[in-house]
Amino acid sequence: MKLSVVIPCLNEEAFIGECIRSVQNALGTNSEVEIVVVDAGSSDQTTVIAESFGVHVVNHPRSTIAAQRNAGVRVSSGEVIAFLDADCTVAEGWVQNGLELFRNPEVLGGGCPPSVPSQDTTWVQRGWSFLKRKRRPGRMSVRWIPSANVWVRRWVFEQIGGFNEHLETCEDVDLGFKVSDLGPMISDPSLCVYHHREPRTLLEFFRKELWHGKNSFSGISSGRWTWSELPSLIAPIYFLLGLGWIIISGVLLACDQATLSDLVLAIVFFLALPFAYTLRAVATKGNVHQFFQYILIYIVYFSARSVSMISSVIASIRE
Repeated sequence: MKLSVVIPCLNEEAFIGECIRSVQNALGTNSEVEIVVVDAGSSDQTTVIAESFGVHVVNHPRSTIAAQRNAGVRVSSGEVIAFLDADCTVAEGWVQNGLELFRNPEVLGGGCPPSVPSQDTTWVQRGWSFLKRKRRPGRMSVRWIPSANVWVRRWVFEQIGGFNEHLETCEDVDLGFKVSDLGPMISDPSLCVYHHREPRTLLEFFRKELWHGKNSFSGISSGRWTWSELPSLIAPIYFLLGLGWIIISGVLLACDQATLSDLVLAIVFFLALPFAYTLRAVATKGNVHQFFQYILIYIVYFSARSVSMISSVIASIRE
């Protein structure tokens, strides 16, 4: 079974070398593996570094990352396509474990959400990685897998039309739903990869989630969502209500038209959602000593997704 690893990139000179090297180190005795790097017009040494590893480099300038991935598939020849982000490195056994998973003809898609490296990480990176982690880690059927590390059979990819090139974000959700509508998509922790550019600060985290939520409304409105995405739907309304309540209570308190207890109640309402999600996380996975850090991360997450959702709704109305 031949495997094609497609790596989209843009100005990734700091990461592309280690990314390719990690894949080549994970090949083992598997000779039927090709690596295709699709560059979107880098102005640094990304393509020079990639070519030095003897891999196939394709230029596809001024395009979405979804279009880059599709371009990589078009020049590849593998029966199975593995999409890998340029700022990731794969764990030992990644290739062998992935091919073993796809020896089951019923499996149409697979992969695993990326993890953070064990060293040189901040509390924000460790905290969000913990909060995203499944309660029962292990092989399981899922609706979608992040495109930083997702595998798909070629015939399935071609049948569904590949990635939606009109989406700047959430293209992996769109792809995953189409694949899992046809058959099993398996999340397998033995296909682990490490993402080396997770947000290190709360501000970086806010910006990333703001960007990730850009196309969330289009996914929800088209029915491509699961109950796990429910926060992305209710957070804008909830946070606006909570923030509005706090502002109104503060103004009324300053005018002697409300009491301090009114303001406190508004703050409690505002914090209830991140508190509930944090409580569920520590109750099922532990790490109670990080409770308040997790609340802060969730506040930033819901705030960013709220702004993204509102922006998406406004953009949809204008169209």
